[in-house]
Amino acid sequence: MTKALVSIIVPVYNSEKYLPECLECLINQTYSNIEIICINDGSTDNSLGILHKYALTDSRIKIYDKKNEGVSISRNIGIQYSQGDYITFIDADDTCSLNSIETSVNIAISNQSDIVINFLNVRYNQEKQPIDAISYLSTWQLFVSKQFLDKYPTIKFNPSLKMGEDAVFSHKLLALTDKISKNVFSKYFYRRSDNQTSFRYERSKKQEYLDQINLWLYDITEFYNENNLWTQCSRHFLNFIIEQPFTQYLRIDWERSQKNSLFYIIHNIHNIHNIKIKFPVSLRATMFCIFIKCKNPIQFELFRLVSKIYIRFINYKKQKGKLK
Repeated sequence: MTKALVSIIVPVYNSEKYLPECLECLINQTYSNIEIICINDGSTDNSLGILHKYALTDSRIKIYDKKNEGVSISRNIGIQYSQGDYITFIDADDTCSLNSIETSVNIAISNQSDIVINFLNVRYNQEKQPIDAISYLSTWQLFVSKQFLDKYPTIKFNPSLKMGEDAVFSHKLLALTDKISKNVFSKYFYRRSDNQTSFRYERSKKQEYLDQINLWLYDITEFYNENNLWTQCSRHFLNFIIEQPFTQYLRIDWERSQKNSLFYIIHNIHNIHNIKIKFPVSLRATMFCIFIKCKNPIQFELFRLVSKIYIRFINYKKQKGKLK
């Protein structure tokens, strides 16, 4: 029986510092039937030279050189040229464990999965989360059947999104199948940088961030409308609202006008689609229920302030009890 071919898509932009380490981890995977599709997105450093050097020694590396257009177009091109039975992604400055592809292939085949969720995020407790509670993934967590992906050719990475494009892309795919498995055996080594888009936007481009959230919601609601998903996937959509726009509402130090805008954006989209919360809720979801019941941002902020004072009081009482 022929082993399944896996296409690994690697967008590359000015990654010369870490690219060799990334390529080494891919060419040394314990599963060898792979193609490594590297999209050079107009790099101005020596990234392209490094790609050609490695391609001379490993024919599985395929290089596509293009002008700089952004990571979404690079990933779409990678999908377009992929020949594999399965597709997965890795960022050019990251690495993964050498068993990542092999374990994902085995799980996908044995479970007949459309999607294997790779590299479970411990921070978000994804190892313990029910699969239907996971509303989005980072791109590098996706291990996707090409046959499944080909059924939905209109689902692509949106070039208009400068951040969160992976969350929107993965949210759509997760909505369309229940043939989803987890891979608890592989590890992803993510290199976090202060120069990454999300951190730059949080610090100094908050209005652009707010505009991006609007685009996320527009893109997803259009997708739900076109595919008549509101009845069967309203819980999935609600999970996304809680884990993305609502979480950003809580954690980012917005300007007052921006915070007010985001409050009403979330309220309006929730009310328009009349989404009911009918499932066991997390602490964040419980807070969201209160958020939705509040008529204005001031009312919700007062609730948060009282909650923080109460929690501090309880912690103080506990600490005082221990000292006695």
